[in-house]
Amino acid sequence: MKQSRFNLLVDKTDQHVLLFNSFSRGFVELEKEIHQKLEKGSLDPDDQVTRELKKGFFLLDDDVDELRVLDARNRIERYKSFRLGLIILPTLNCNFRCDYCFEEKKKIFMTPEIEDAIVKFVNGRAREIKQLKVSWFGGEPLLATKIIDRLSRRIIDLCQKHGVEYYSDMTTNGYLLNQKNIDWLREIKVDKIQITIDGDRETHDQRRRLKNGRPTFDVILDNIKRAAGHFTIPIRLNVDRKNALEAKNLLPILAENKLRDKVYVYYGIVVGLTKACKDYESSCMDPDELTRVMLLLHEDAAKSEYDFMHFPYPLTSVGGCGAMRPDFFVIDPDGYLHKCLNPVGMKEEAVGHISRPVGFSPGLVTYLTWDPMEDEVCSKCDILPICSGGCLWNKLHGLHSCGYFNGPGYVKELLKLYYKYACRPPQEAAEKVTANQGSGRSNIS
Repeated sequence: MKQSRFNLLVDKTDQHVLLFNSFSRGFVELEKEIHQKLEKGSLDPDDQVTRELKKGFFLLDDDVDELRVLDARNRIERYKSFRLGLIILPTLNCNFRCDYCFEEKKKIFMTPEIEDAIVKFVNGRAREIKQLKVSWFGGEPLLATKIIDRLSRRIIDLCQKHGVEYYSDMTTNGYLLNQKNIDWLREIKVDKIQITIDGDRETHDQRRRLKNGRPTFDVILDNIKRAAGHFTIPIRLNVDRKNALEAKNLLPILAENKLRDKVYVYYGIVVGLTKACKDYESSCMDPDELTRVMLLLHEDAAKSEYDFMHFPYPLTSVGGCGAMRPDFFVIDPDGYLHKCLNPVGMKEEAVGHISRPVGFSPGLVTYLTWDPMEDEVCSKCDILPICSGGCLWNKLHGLHSCGYFNGPGYVKELLKLYYKYACRPPQEAAEKVTANQGSGRSNIS
């Protein structure tokens, strides 16, 4: 038997050791003596502790090649052919003027010809798939309700005709989410709406204003209260140097407005990747800085017991980003196909056009064949199963691709917070073997 290469020593005391496995997401507390035996390979193969450690992938048979197992699992997920995912941008126009926006604002809207081509594309795939997920994005998609209505109804009819499960969500700034639009979105089967709020009223209104400079916080909050209960509502809280200290002030406001059990909040990061947001790059945090800030924000939320604040327990990215899958495309208003939102508006980076059969263009082939297992850095990383190589678009453009999850000590420090605030108190962990399969963690002593 041997230790997994994906074991991370999170913390240790005089008596116990915390161990995490990035392949299985197992999180275990071991007596120090047992951990020493694990390190030396001297555990009894018939012991119950050994069996539990093998279940959690902490301990493996000698003939197991973990990279090949991970590669096989990712390939199975990556090349599944029963589903199709589309992010559709009916317009790049927006009613906001956010300083950090990564898109160029263009007052263009999808034409009927592009709508027809999308329907034709979906019809051609509908016989082969079992699930279709459509995500509406922008610009601001609620500026293009007529386009979304026409496309949604035609695509829903096709899915019903071919027995395809249909799912739909929307990313919106929330300003136009009035009662009329709420009723309409429910009618066209949108069940999830993501909205961005960047802190309390003062902070948000400095960052996310209307084009005419007017504030937006109060209108968005009222709309969220109106929509709550009708949709799953994730609230994205973007963080950079300008609002890092104030971002958390949103949480008590949501609680005071009785949204505790009706929304969930997660922290997003602002990065200066595209030409449209390069001027904002100096306000973006570097990976080391971002790691520190994120840990502080998550600890503060955990201390305050805001249970609607999403705690980012490390998730394995099985199959990698959607950009690397053959069943995923971003469609811009002009009908150009992309594998990522970052290059939207850059025709030179498109991998095809919706009006033509999707061929194996050089760009598309790059996305579909890139293998993190063959990357010199990724293949040696002990948290490879968590990110599956990170952001390929960033990597292709010579940018930092790992994200803050791979910042100095981030995963270990995050897991310490999880242990401290979400796991059982240490004094209650006196049982010989206790496993909690639902959370992916165990206490073994």
